[in-house]
Amino acid sequence: MDMILGHFYCDLDGRFSSIRNQETNLGNFFADIMLSSTLSDVAILNSGTLRSDQIHPKGDFKLKDLVHIMPIMDPMIVLSASGEVIWKALENGVSQWPKLEGRFPQVSGIRFAFDPTKPPGHRIDPNYIKIGDEYIDLKKHYRLCTKAYLYQGKDGYNCLKECEVLVPEEECPELCTAIQNHFASMSAVTTRLRRPSRHLQKFVAASKSHTTVSFKMSLDAPTVPLNNNNGISNNKDISNNTNGSTDNNNGLMIENQTPFGSPSPDHNHRDMGLCRLEPKVEDRIIILTNEDMRKSLESERNGDIEMRLTN
Repeated sequence: MDMILGHFYCDLDGRFSSIRNQETNLGNFFADIMLSSTLSDVAILNSGTLRSDQIHPKGDFKLKDLVHIMPIMDPMIVLSASGEVIWKALENGVSQWPKLEGRFPQVSGIRFAFDPTKPPGHRIDPNYIKIGDEYIDLKKHYRLCTKAYLYQGKDGYNCLKECEVLVPEEECPELCTAIQNHFASMSAVTTRLRRPSRHLQKFVAASKSHTTVSFKMSLDAPTVPLNNNNGISNNKDISNNTNGSTDNNNGLMIENQTPFGSPSPDHNHRDMGLCRLEPKVEDRIIILTNEDMRKSLESERNGDIEMRLTN
C-alpha cells in the first residue's frame, strides 16, 4: 500500500465541504481520467465516490492514498445521452445544493452554471452549457462516461436509465483501475523521456486538460491493460509489492520506472512539463451569485455566436 503511484505538485482538495459543494481539482483529475480512458465527450462523476474528506498534500501519491479516496470499486459505463438528458442529469446533481450530498457532480468535457436561488430542477440555463468548445445541442447525442451506479438511477440520476449503452460495465475498466492505469502509462512515458531513444515521442493534451495527457507510445513500449478483467487492481500481490515492479510489465509500475510526475533530473527537458501533475479548478462549474456573472456568460455566448456567423 506504500507503493508510490505518482507525484503531485499541488494539494488535492477532497474535503466534503468542497467536493460536495463545488468544483475541485481532485474531482477534475478523476473526471478527466474517466473522459480520456473511454474516449467520451462528457464525464459525470458523483462526488460521493470520493470519500477521503481531507486535503491531500502535494508530493508523492501512494496506493494507500487512492484507496483512502476510493475504497469501493466502481465500474464505469459509456452511454449515448442526448443533450437534454445531460442537462437533466446536471440539474439533479445541483438540486440539493448547498446540502453536502454525494450526488453533486464533478465533471470533464463540459462547463455549466447554476443559480442556487432558483428551485431545484430549474437552476441551470441550457443556453450556458458548453460541451467542448460548442454550446450544447439538446437534441444531439453525446458519448457520456459515468458510473454504472448512476446509470441504475442512484443518487437521483433516474434520467440516465433511458440512455442507450454504448460500452457496458463488463467492458469498461473500473474507475480505480483506470486511475492506476493512467499513472502506470504516464510513468512509462516519463521513464522513456529520461533515456535516449531512437523512437519519436508524441504528446497531445487531452481535451485541453491540465491533468491528463494522451500519447502515442513507440513500438517497444510496455502495454498497460484497460479492461477490468486484466486490470491492475486485480493483481493479488499489488498491496505487497514495494519494489515498484510487477510481472510481465502488466501491473501498476514497470521495473526501474520513476513514478509519474516526480521531479526530473533534467528540469529543462522541453517535454517533461507535459507530465507535470498539477490539476486545477477551471471554472467548469460556475455558481451564479450575482447578475454580473450572468451578464458575463451572456456576453460570452453572444460573442461566440457572432464569431461563428462572421466565419
